Amino acid sequence: MKRKFLLLFNLILILTSISLDPVYGANEEIQSEDYQIPILMYHHLTEEEPPDRLGEIISVDLFRKQMQLLKSKGFNTISASQLRDYLYFGAKLPKNPILITFDDGYESNYTLAFPVLEELKMKAVINIIVSSRGKKPGEFQHFTWDEAKTMLDSGLIEIGSHTYDLHNYTIQLQPNEDIAIYEDRIFNDFLISKNSIQNNLNIQPFIFTYPYGMYNGYSQAIALDLGFDMQFTVNAGIVTRESNPLALERINVRGDDTPQQVLANIYKYMGIEIEEPTYIVNILDTYIKASQYSLLNKNDLYYLENNITNYEVQQLLLHRTDKLMQDSIDVAIQNNITRLKPILERMSSLDMSSTLLTYSEALNYLRLIGNVEEISSYYEANRLINKIEFVDLLIKVLKIK
Repeated sequence: MKRKFLLLFNLILILTSISLDPVYGANEEIQSEDYQIPILMYHHLTEEEPPDRLGEIISVDLFRKQMQLLKSKGFNTISASQLRDYLYFGAKLPKNPILITFDDGYESNYTLAFPVLEELKMKAVINIIVSSRGKKPGEFQHFTWDEAKTMLDSGLIEIGSHTYDLHNYTIQLQPNEDIAIYEDRIFNDFLISKNSIQNNLNIQPFIFTYPYGMYNGYSQAIALDLGFDMQFTVNAGIVTRESNPLALERINVRGDDTPQQVLANIYKYMGIEIEEPTYIVNILDTYIKASQYSLLNKNDLYYLENNITNYEVQQLLLHRTDKLMQDSIDVAIQNNITRLKPILERMSSLDMSSTLLTYSEALNYLRLIGNVEEISSYYEANRLINKIEFVDLLIKVLKIK
């Protein structure tokens, strides 16, 4: 009965936007300074370039470069504890504060991300699916409680709950589900997650992150009742003094985001305009020059296809081919490659998922510029080829042996 009253009280506070002071205190005096605080959201890391699922997986090399750039631009990572004291009490933060978060609690957070954060002395929050500690419930292994303790002991990492076992759509109120049953169901999951973290790590967890960002007034009230007074969503945006601590915005980092793109996204949500110089690049020349020296990979092609108007991406590609700009291209190849220009331009007007020609037709065009013997059986003759595949084949034909 007491719990029902507290839940009702918390729910009323949430729905009426009345602030609720937490039970802890801050030693800092209230500051008048306002901050804009980006919170970045990551998931799984790999040692190699991720083949797909670019929205969730990032290479450790790219992650390191992103962190290095943020540090070079004057950003200072803060803990969730610091953010909590600022939002509830106006405590002072370092200049240019930023919060790094990881969802799920994959082993790669410990083996790949943590060493980078230690090296750069940067803080982060890892929100764990509590029931998955030391297990491999899906495609990727999750770190153990001992590994979590090692990270905690560094003073750089905080651990939050990503539910005990509701990392699925059942965290939502189900069709025809009684409200009381729903409240009991998620209360029990949240409570088990809290107790497990407390018992295994000897901390009082206060961070809760909603799977897929799915939350409502009931879940906010229940999480708050259990002491989770910092709750993260997947809503895009920047956290300010006026933000709701029970629905904090974050910025998702894709696996194909260059460090410059991460910075640009942060500035965009902060309302900082960046003057981007106009730079017109000849896409075809970039293909030719870079492919001759095997400098283009799948991710570069993705950038080129989707972001060629982005100045930072153009600079990324041009920097890698800058030393080649004085080199001359064989006149015969140049003359023949121009005959493919209408094909590429026609492809450019199509969606990437659209198809243009069969593989046998593609081979006929590619014969104009080189020997296609090695790729003659790469696909079946009637297989429809899209733009990315065609460019990939083009690079194979142009590639120097």
